[in-house]
This record gives sequence, C-alpha cells and structure tokens, in this order.
Amino acid sequence: MNFKKSINNIQEFKEIIAKEQYYGNPTFPFSQENDFEELAEFFKGKSVAIVGPAPDLNGQHKGEEIDGYDIVCKVGSMYNINDPENYGSRIDVLFNGCFPSHYKLDDFKNHNIKRIICPIKPCIPNLLDVQKRDIYGFYKKLDDYHKDICFNNISLFSCYIDNVMKTRATLGTFAILFLLNMELKELGIYGFTWLFGKQQYNKQYHDFNKRIINPHGTKMEIEARFIKNTIKKKNFKIICSIEVKNILDTFN
Repeated sequence: MNFKKSINNIQEFKEIIAKEQYYGNPTFPFSQENDFEELAEFFKGKSVAIVGPAPDLNGQHKGEEIDGYDIVCKVGSMYNINDPENYGSRIDVLFNGCFPSHYKLDDFKNHNIKRIICPIKPCIPNLLDVQKRDIYGFYKKLDDYHKDICFNNISLFSCYIDNVMKTRATLGTFAILFLLNMELKELGIYGFTWLFGKQQYNKQYHDFNKRIINPHGTKMEIEARFIKNTIKKKNFKIICSIEVKNILDTFN
C-alpha cells in the first residue's frame, strides 16, 4: 500500500488528516508501520470474509459459508448479533471504532474475538475527534485490558482513503478497502448495502432508517462506487453476496 504509515511533523499531519475536524496537539513522531507489517503477514494468502450487519442477510442462510473462510471479519457492534445461520458464528477480526462514548472496557469479552482493528482517523496520540473524544486513549486502554485480543491501529490508511475519495467514509467501507489492499487468496463480502434505500432496518440489529447520506453528511454512493472500481483492479477471487452485488451492479 503506497501511503504514509508514519507522521513526523505537523506539516505532514495537516496534509494527512486534512479532511477531518479535530482538537488538540498530536504527539510526533507517530508510526503505524509495525501495525501494517503485522496485518500484511496475518492476512497474506488467506481466504477472508468481511461481514456487515445489513438485515438483507436474513434468510440467506450464509452462516456456514461465512464460517468456512480462513478468517472471518465483522464490523462495529456485530458481536451483539447472535444469528449464526445467516451471519456466521465466528468473529476472528472486529473492525471497530473504539469510541469511548459507545463502548465499555468489557464489551468485547466472551465473544471469542481474536483481533480488533481500529480504522478511525483521529486515533492518534493527544488528538480528540470532532466530538472531543479521546479515541486513541480509549484504544490503548482496551489494548491493555484485553490481554487475549490483538489490537491494530490503521487510522493513517483511513486518512489516505478519504483523501483519495474526497469524502468521509464509513467504518465498513474502510474495512473492505483495507482487505482489498491485502494479498489475499480470496475475499467474500457479505451484509453491506451502504444504507441505500428507504426501508426500515431490522430493529434487532439497528435502530435507524436506511439513508443515502452517511452519518458524516457525505453521499454513500461515493463509497460504493470506489469499492466497485477497486474490486475491478484486483487479481484474487472476490465473492459478493446478493445484496452487495445488487448495489454494486447499479453503477457502470
């Protein structure tokens, strides 16, 4: 992946995080090179499933197929979805925002999560996000508390992606794009619709309506289009479940 994996001074910082509102004075030098090297080795040559929480997976009975991958990744609070028949039973990797306002230290216990990857852009030492949350501080507390879970911070990748797309993408999009940039054997993408449409989400999994504009105020179509174009350039096998395929097929 051709992007900066460390920040050495304030000028580099301002270039990297140009599209993100923040508070505070970040501490430099700050490097994620070890995180990216570790993850590249972890995913290399593996078949990987990335599963989102879209209720469109209900009734598809994809659980056994999902659990058949070498590594199963899920996003956000999907450890609360107890539906192995449709969403699979495994969470080897959880892409999670590590927001101190959303989670408690012990929320990830007893879910057999092996690794947590935080792609949130302000997850940088002594930096607060737009809501003045210390995401990096809470991330470090989680890392210290959960001795049985590996933690990785890929915030600089997410900064890079948003700068390229000229948007503020969602966690699921960062997760998919990160995996598309790994040297995989195969990638399966399940349970993502980028909130397109008007129908109500299944209340068991979400408490908001589907939206075309994401919570950051930018069009989610930008994310879906970028993912489709990235998939076209990859030379490993990529499988999209029907709801993912239907969304991506709407774009030329």
